[in-house]
Amino acid sequence: MKVTVKSSARLHMGIIDVNGGLGRLYSSLGLAILTPNVVVEASTSNKFLVDGEDKERARDAASKFLDHYGIEKRCHINIVNTIPTHVGLGSGTQLKLAVGRSLAKLFNLQVSSIEISRVLGRGSVSGIGTALFEKGGFVVDGGVRYPIDSGISIPPPEIVRLQFPEDWHFVIAIPRNEKGLSDKDEALAFEKLSSAPPEVVGQISRMLLMKMLPSIVEQDISGFGSSLNAIQTLVGGCFSQVQGGTFAGSNVESIVRLMLDNGAFGAGQSSWGPAVYGVVKERTDAELLHEKVKAFLDTLSGGSVFFSKCSNKGAIVAVDQNQ
Repeated sequence: MKVTVKSSARLHMGIIDVNGGLGRLYSSLGLAILTPNVVVEASTSNKFLVDGEDKERARDAASKFLDHYGIEKRCHINIVNTIPTHVGLGSGTQLKLAVGRSLAKLFNLQVSSIEISRVLGRGSVSGIGTALFEKGGFVVDGGVRYPIDSGISIPPPEIVRLQFPEDWHFVIAIPRNEKGLSDKDEALAFEKLSSAPPEVVGQISRMLLMKMLPSIVEQDISGFGSSLNAIQTLVGGCFSQVQGGTFAGSNVESIVRLMLDNGAFGAGQSSWGPAVYGVVKERTDAELLHEKVKAFLDTLSGGSVFFSKCSNKGAIVAVDQNQ
């Protein structure tokens, strides 16, 4: 028997509340994109084997999962494809959830994605990776209870999930030789983060509730783009002390500005970056913006540029009984 799990990358569009005055902290928004993907295969075996890309992180997740459920390590895990690591596209959560889901299916365990996330220690700050793995689309989570209690279950709860317009395109750029934060570095950054003024948190919340969410429902790309720009600026201000500015470096900021100057309705940095995304309506617009951004990256140290639509479906699980 072989189980194959395919999951999509995500764009993390910001953290709403780094104040915590109402008893909850963080809260994130973001969406799943069709590509890039993580693809994990799990099959029965006489011994424990892990092959493929990013196999050490996959091995750690598999060991933790199997130990938690008291399952003997007799399986072969093959990582067929991965999402680029530490660039802001959610590679760690998607890989670990895909490993956990493949093993749950292989050993006939009825566990939810939230439970897998808890077992594997994902979602201590953001719950959107888990929610998007399960359902896709656009998601807002409700943050964690504050003051933070290590005994509280994670990840944060999903409070909004919307179908996202499938004809909009995101152009995504990843500058070469730049990396975001690892899990350890991210934890240290949050420790250094100062509390945001409640007025700023209120502005972010109002922009999300009264402009971004209605724009998604009404498929108003102009409204979505302008609300995204406003939220990115406000959130970037809250994080400027730990990332050196509104965005993670001058190259990231230049790419955001380039996208906005060349047809993107909205643009921003995904998570800690350096991945940058811009949203346009038509494929032809995406192709033109792709070329503009690629040419700009070539004047720096290079990098990758691609475009993708939103994925409104969660991870795909396939079972081959003949393997």
